[in-house]
Amino acid sequence: TSGSPAPIPILAVADNHLETSVHLPDVREETSVPVLEEHVVHTDTVIVSNVPMQREKPGIPYYSQLSGKRSGKKVPESRWSVGISTSGSLNASSSMLATAIPVAGLGPDDSIWEDNPLLGIAVYNQGKSVKYDIHHRLPVRLGISVQHALSHRLSLETGITYTRLVSDIVEGTLHHNVNSEQHLNYIGVPVSVKYKVCSWKLISFYASSGVLLEKMVAGNKVNNYTLNGQSQVPQKVSLEDKPYQCSVNTAVGVQCRLVSGLSLYVEPGLSYYFNDGSSLQTIYKEKPLNLNLNMGLRINL
Repeated sequence: TSGSPAPIPILAVADNHLETSVHLPDVREETSVPVLEEHVVHTDTVIVSNVPMQREKPGIPYYSQLSGKRSGKKVPESRWSVGISTSGSLNASSSMLATAIPVAGLGPDDSIWEDNPLLGIAVYNQGKSVKYDIHHRLPVRLGISVQHALSHRLSLETGITYTRLVSDIVEGTLHHNVNSEQHLNYIGVPVSVKYKVCSWKLISFYASSGVLLEKMVAGNKVNNYTLNGQSQVPQKVSLEDKPYQCSVNTAVGVQCRLVSGLSLYVEPGLSYYFNDGSSLQTIYKEKPLNLNLNMGLRINL
C-alpha cells in the first residue's frame, strides 16, 4: 500500500549460519568488455577500436594521409624524359661589290693560272668591279635531349646537338670567278629551363629559355674556278679556324601526347648568336637574331 515502509531485511538461521537476504530490483549484471566495431563515416574515415585511420585515396601520397594533411602539389607523371629533335632557322643571303686590286709582274704563260687559278682570276679582274655574293642555306640541327622534372611545372633540359652550316660564295666577274661551297660542322651542349603554363586534355603549353655552347669540329671549302669562261679543276681546302659559338634562346612550345609515354612537340623560338671572333662568314654573323623552329618526339621514362 502507499505509504508502507520499505522492506525490512529478513534474518534467517539455518545450520548455525546467519544469512541476510535483501530484496533488490532485478538488475542484469553487465560485464564491460571492449567490442571491436567498425563505423563507416561519410568522410571515408574508418574507426577501429576508437582509433581513426585514413583510407588510402588515389592521387594523394599515403604519407600525407597518415600525417592528416593533404598535399596540394601535383606530382609529374614521369620525372625523366628523352627527346629527339630537328630544327632550322630562316636562311639569308647578301651581296656586295668590291674593286679588284691591280696585280703586276706576271707573265702571259697560261700555265701559271692552272697552278694558281685564284691568282689568274685576280689578274683578269684587276681594275674591274668584282661582285661578292654569299648565300647562307637553311641551317640544320639535330639533337638528343634529356629532361628532368623538378616539379609539376618546372623542368631542366640538356643534351647534345649537331649543327651543319652550308654557304654558297661567289666572287669575281662573269667570266673570271670562284664559286665556293663552305661546310661548317658544330657539336653543342644546350641547357634550358622549361615552365609548363597550362594543359588541356592531351595537350600542354610551356615556355623555355636557355643557352647553347657549340664548338666547330670540322670545316672545309670546295672552290670551283672559272677562268676565261672555262671551269678549272675544283680544290678542297680545310679550314683551320675552329671557334666556339655561344647563343641564348627563348621559345614557346606545345606538346601533344600521341600514346602513353610518347609525345610530339613543336617549339617556335628566337635565338641570338654572339660573334665568335673568327674570319668565317656564317649566317650567325650576318643575322645574329634568328627565328627558328624546333620539333621532335619526347619519350617519358
